[in-house]
Amino acid sequence: MRPPATQGCIRTIYLCDDGKDAGKEAWVEGLNRTGEAGCPVVYIRGHPREPGEVNGKSGNLNNALSNVLYPGGVDPGSHEARLCLQGAT
Repeated sequence: MRPPATQGCIRTIYLCDDGKDAGKEAWVEGLNRTGEAGCPVVYIRGHPREPGEVNGKSGNLNNALSNVLYPGGVDPGSHEARLCLQGAT
């Protein structure tokens, strides 16, 4: 199921992988080659964990937001962002 994007918005899927899995990275490359996802897919490798960091998922989200979506403290302004988070069990 692909819900429609909000008018005027461009959809991009970001896969944040704290496991740095070469197989997932290749899968994303394949999705982009075939266009199967219907939009660009970006693979984001995990970030180095800080001493005492327990939850890698929140670190991945912070890494994606601050270094990929809004690098250098760029003000997102009126850009709409919808996040769908799925954790491995």
